[in-house]
Amino acid sequence: MEVDLVGRIRNTSLSPQHSLLPLFEAVVNSIHAIADLGSEHSGQIEIRILRDTSQQHFEGVEPTYPIRSFTVTDTGIGFTKANFESFSTTDSRKKQSIGGKGVGRFVWLKAFDHAEIESTFEENGSWRRRRFRLEMTSKGVEASEVSEADAHVRSTIVRLVDLKEPFSKQTPRTAKVIAIRTVEHCLQHFVLGLAPAIRLVDDESKEVLDLNELYTSHVTAQAQAEKFELAGKQFDIHHLRLGLGYENSHRIYFCANRRVVISEKLDGKVPNLANTLMDEEGKPFVYAGYVSGEYLDETVNTERTGFNIPDRPDLLGQPTWPELVRAAATGTSGFLGPFTETVRKNKEDQIKTFVQTKAPHYRPLLKHKSSVLDSIPPNLTDEKLDLELYRRNQDYDAELREQSSKLLSSIEQGDAEKVRKGYEEFLEEWNEFGMAKLATHVVHRRATLKLLRKSLELTGGGKYELESTVHGLIFPLKKTSDDVPANKMNLWIIDEKLAFHYYLASDIPFKQLKEDVIAVNSDDRPDLVIFNRPNAFVNQDAPFGSVVLVEFKRPARDGYSDNDNPISQVATYVALIKAGKAVDRTGKPIGVPPQIPFYAYIVADLTETLRFQAQLASLIPSPDGLGYFGFNPQFGVYIEIISFQKLLSDAERRNATFFDKLGIL
Repeated sequence: MEVDLVGRIRNTSLSPQHSLLPLFEAVVNSIHAIADLGSEHSGQIEIRILRDTSQQHFEGVEPTYPIRSFTVTDTGIGFTKANFESFSTTDSRKKQSIGGKGVGRFVWLKAFDHAEIESTFEENGSWRRRRFRLEMTSKGVEASEVSEADAHVRSTIVRLVDLKEPFSKQTPRTAKVIAIRTVEHCLQHFVLGLAPAIRLVDDESKEVLDLNELYTSHVTAQAQAEKFELAGKQFDIHHLRLGLGYENSHRIYFCANRRVVISEKLDGKVPNLANTLMDEEGKPFVYAGYVSGEYLDETVNTERTGFNIPDRPDLLGQPTWPELVRAAATGTSGFLGPFTETVRKNKEDQIKTFVQTKAPHYRPLLKHKSSVLDSIPPNLTDEKLDLELYRRNQDYDAELREQSSKLLSSIEQGDAEKVRKGYEEFLEEWNEFGMAKLATHVVHRRATLKLLRKSLELTGGGKYELESTVHGLIFPLKKTSDDVPANKMNLWIIDEKLAFHYYLASDIPFKQLKEDVIAVNSDDRPDLVIFNRPNAFVNQDAPFGSVVLVEFKRPARDGYSDNDNPISQVATYVALIKAGKAVDRTGKPIGVPPQIPFYAYIVADLTETLRFQAQLASLIPSPDGLGYFGFNPQFGVYIEIISFQKLLSDAERRNATFFDKLGIL
């Protein structure tokens, strides 16, 4: 298979903002080349900046001439036959074990016109010199030649020649900035002691910078090293505070044989860890931790892409991977404590304000389990904060239930003193948590009533919402009580007793109702039909003790005719149900017992037409003038007309004491 090198380079992504990446790749290659010789070779790297002095230099505009080329010289192993073949192979996997991806030379040609390589090396007892060019051609490697070397000194020179536009415009011009960014990119090599002596020379200004000294002054001055033990194994961790140019997220790097193998983000592992932290001078930084130890050296896989460390405890008692990550994160928490304290205080203030003003049902959680706040991320929206608190509240609920179970077990075992002491310690939390659950219920009711009030207001177009909006708020349309859990029903808005029903259907034709409840052959669809549980005053063979019908009409609707007014509608529904068949306890069809009471609620605004229809039906106005009620003896149904205003105000008054006690408006 042939490779289109020119096309491959054109498709290689390299932003002008990353114009120094080709230089970094060359420096990392040099570090690896020196490491390949073994620890007995100290090695040296020199980076040389070549500038374009032909361009005019205006004082005060730019600090110096623009950069034309870079030269990187090292004393590493050199371009031996194996290394040259790897270099000449696209996507080579030779350096895969140390994180190399085999694409560094592509970015060379992406940003520079070409590269010139000259290498003197020792191979099989002979000293050789190899020269070649890397160009934007189909082969890529051009003018390759190998000869005997005159000097018996290892030296590899990589010249990155003629920086292209727009990369040259984005490349920093000062030698110190280039040196610092090189340290940033090669940070792991400095931290792990892999970096040889590296210096940067500016040909034009003759400035010489020692990168090892820069690392010491810019990084290690703020670094800290410590040891920790896990399952009898010793580990070292180096804590570093890095400027935003070094990293973009807080991470822990796990190393083996002085090389980074994998990293773990610290999100959710360290309490109160914001995306960026501030140092003593108010400058932002991110954290990097480097963990090493014999256990990691022994367990790294052959590809150096991971560790053969179990995820769960084994018979050997070796540290597990989750345990190691947690232990490292604990050390990180201690190091970052002074810098996360402000974040912690601000977050706790936010949570306390949220609970006090919007979510009082979490008060017991904050009082008895305040430590859980550490695991909540900072700077959350109210919606996300509520979700985080809900999850931890569920855990607290499970913990209390477990304590309750243990307490009951102690009672059965007859340990009176233990029971008394445990009961006293447990009772306060248990009672407070129970009250918090009630508070959750009350807060839900307050929010529901606010939503109902909003639904009854005029829309932007000067119209009212359809009756289905109010209907759906109280109980979802096209659903039955088999589909909707009790905590999702808001029947209490109409009447608290409606929650204790046997079967409910919402906007479903009679003939589709549950067969073991009622059989009515009709396509009519009451908004809500509710079959209540049997009681002592009705035929116990019937599956239900009473029937409730609810009809909703659009707010402000008027113009009801004699046939379509809601009073006639509910009367028709009662007649259909009475003509249907119920099923007794043995499954035998029976007629609907005549003594079963029927109740009908009509929720509608009291317009002129509806008031007239209520009077025709001999209904009595309610004392507040916001509704009508009465009994229709012909159909055997109690009818109550409730205006939307009355529905809302009555529900608010019934719950006002709870709202007041919780301090919610």
